[in-house]
Amino acid sequence: MKNKRLAIFLIISLAFNMAVLGVFLAHWLREDSGGESYCDPQQCRTFARRFGLNPPTAERFSTEMSRFRKDERKLRAGISESRMELMELLQSPEPDSEIIDRKVEEISELQGELEKIMVRRLLRVNSVLSDSEKVRFHRILRRRMCRDRPPHPPFLERGGNCEEL
Repeated sequence: MKNKRLAIFLIISLAFNMAVLGVFLAHWLREDSGGESYCDPQQCRTFARRFGLNPPTAERFSTEMSRFRKDERKLRAGISESRMELMELLQSPEPDSEIIDRKVEEISELQGELEKIMVRRLLRVNSVLSDSEKVRFHRILRRRMCRDRPPHPPFLERGGNCEEL
């Protein structure tokens, strides 16, 4: 009886460990293939189809959303690396505030470049969409940007929140 319980426990444990390993591998492979990209081509096509774009417009939408992926990935990697360097500077026994300030400026510049890429992408996508599609798309973007955030200060005066968007 004890051997049977032990065998069942080992099988369950093995299955659980395989599931954890599978999840780890899926995340690892996703990062290797581009990971946290804004919109990979397949995701963009799926979004465009659900959004109701006709096939040629959906393909142009996907192309424009994916256009700056390499630059975006490179900047995101640079930001992550610079943040790690900043953490090391902060953890040093005697942090040098001038060096830390320069590192913060470096991170800010990289984030500014990333923001420019995002804006360029949105401008190019705007050229693909009709006026009514632009309105719908921008409404989705606003909702996404406001999710899980406190109300934006201009809305506080009126007692509003992100749901107004």
